[in-house]
Amino acid sequence: MGIKLLPKPHHLLSGALITVWLLGVGVSPGWSADLQVLRLGLSRVKDTSLLTIVLSKAVQPQVSPVTAVSAPQLVIIFPDAVATRLPTDLPGDQTLVRQVRTLFTPGKNGVRIILDLIPERPYVFWRQMRPGPNGLVQLIIGLKSEPRSESRQPPGLNLTKRSRPGEPPAPPAQQPPTSDYGYKMDSGRLESDDFQGLGRLAPNAVRVFHFLEQHGWTVARQNTSDQPGKRLKQEFLLTHSRYSILTIRFTHIAGSSVASPDINFLTLSTENLPGSEAQRYREMTQWSVSQIKKHYEDIGDYYSDGLQPLRVVLRRQSQAETLRDFDFFRQFLAAACPQNPKLANDIMTHLREKVNQRLEGVQYTLSEDPLIILNMVDFLFVRVYFLGRVS
Repeated sequence: MGIKLLPKPHHLLSGALITVWLLGVGVSPGWSADLQVLRLGLSRVKDTSLLTIVLSKAVQPQVSPVTAVSAPQLVIIFPDAVATRLPTDLPGDQTLVRQVRTLFTPGKNGVRIILDLIPERPYVFWRQMRPGPNGLVQLIIGLKSEPRSESRQPPGLNLTKRSRPGEPPAPPAQQPPTSDYGYKMDSGRLESDDFQGLGRLAPNAVRVFHFLEQHGWTVARQNTSDQPGKRLKQEFLLTHSRYSILTIRFTHIAGSSVASPDINFLTLSTENLPGSEAQRYREMTQWSVSQIKKHYEDIGDYYSDGLQPLRVVLRRQSQAETLRDFDFFRQFLAAACPQNPKLANDIMTHLREKVNQRLEGVQYTLSEDPLIILNMVDFLFVRVYFLGRVS
């Protein structure tokens, strides 16, 4: 798999400069009668607009800039392809893309994806095709603003080192490439591993991310789930060397329209609780049905005799650990919901309540805007929801 560079940039009539970096995957442009365009999404990561298209197989589309001064477009065409549940339009990021429209004409032009662009904004674009889950393929098209003063030598996204004249092309990178702009390519997505990038995914949570960064928390790991028919889900694990028992998970679930906005939430949890009971509980919750039957006569006994006694112990231990680190919980809540200074006192009241051994656990709604949940079922957690689109 190699990188193909266009020998010369193409100039648009509007003055925008387009430079394409095409990552080949061993397929040739054209059409396929059994090609399905399954999913479509637009996102904004740092200074790049990203259009992600999920395909049933690897086929390169026709990508054509439209140079109308007042109504520039970037048109992606899959001749004779079939569209499956694609939205007819998506809102743009209002930075480079005004809106995204889809057209499906069976037997004629196949599937067309039209990016209506903001006029008088020069840009560069690139595309990359990567394998996705379940044998599917992800085509990613990125657009980045390009100042006119720099239009003769656009930086683009250099995915590989250029060869000198007379030298063979450089071999493809063996590890996921990193762009010149600080974000990574992983599982077909471009992600940022810093708090500034997380803030772009959840603008309403910027205050919390700033607080966590200032207090030494780091982004330790991320996972991405992008399955056909389901929303894109990204989860980031945050850790701190001082708080070995506490973790914070940031979860981003992408919205599909204005009526279906992004869902973002932060979960502060005692899930790293040590001890034999905690380890036993983690193992039992991962048992298969056959493993459960080896130890219990029915599923009811598994819950009542197996998990419930452990949950009582874990609730007590989690409450004790939370009280020990309660100053951090107080600061976290103040950053997440500064308009409600009584939240920490409310949690303290619940922590001091006697554990009812007959209950599976308890859960409290502490706030509605933002929505804040206190869960005391096994490992205690405080979850804060931030709803809204990526700005």
